[in-house]
Amino acid sequence: MRCTKFLMDYFPKGFHYLFEPVLSVHDIIKRNYSDKGIEFDLQGIALSDEPGKLYLHQRSINKSLSVTHSNLSTESKSEDPNVVIDEIEVSTLDRFFANIPLEKHKYVVKIDVDGLEEKIVRGGQNVIKDASFVIIEAPMRHVFRRGGLVESLGFELFDIVDPAYYRNQLWQVDLVMINKEIRQQEKKFRPRDFTGGRINLEEWHRYRG
Repeated sequence: MRCTKFLMDYFPKGFHYLFEPVLSVHDIIKRNYSDKGIEFDLQGIALSDEPGKLYLHQRSINKSLSVTHSNLSTESKSEDPNVVIDEIEVSTLDRFFANIPLEKHKYVVKIDVDGLEEKIVRGGQNVIKDASFVIIEAPMRHVFRRGGLVESLGFELFDIVDPAYYRNQLWQVDLVMINKEIRQQEKKFRPRDFTGGRINLEEWHRYRG
């Protein structure tokens, strides 16, 4: 909600398109990116599979004035008196970038929106198909469905990162998906090709936590 640090670190000279419907955190976001000298465009809209209007339900779970959780809903009211509700604009990735040229295989898409990930993929298939990598958050109960959805657009699983545990159980991860065309074009993404298709045991590593 405040920034995506690893993308800022890896792409400090890239242009970052940011979508955040919670307007109360915009000043923080702008400061975080400006302090790093990163060029960006921050949009106060939500993304989904269809354009239109929805209601943003915002709340705090730590008794602070800052929004800690938000979700989109068709409901304009809530039984919880602590929920702040704003009507917001909703677009799709494909609609937003319809007149903004994106160079094929020269950009990364990261999707982390607490439940609307699959709708965003469905509403952004043209944008996603030409990305080099897609990073999508996936609770364990949705891992295979979300991975398969992105895979159907021409991607393969590249890595699983940022594991989050709840009560000693793996709860969610980020799936890093690579465009198959990128893997085919660049040998560095095909490690077995460096050893004639065989596995070099000296370069074989297992994670030990």
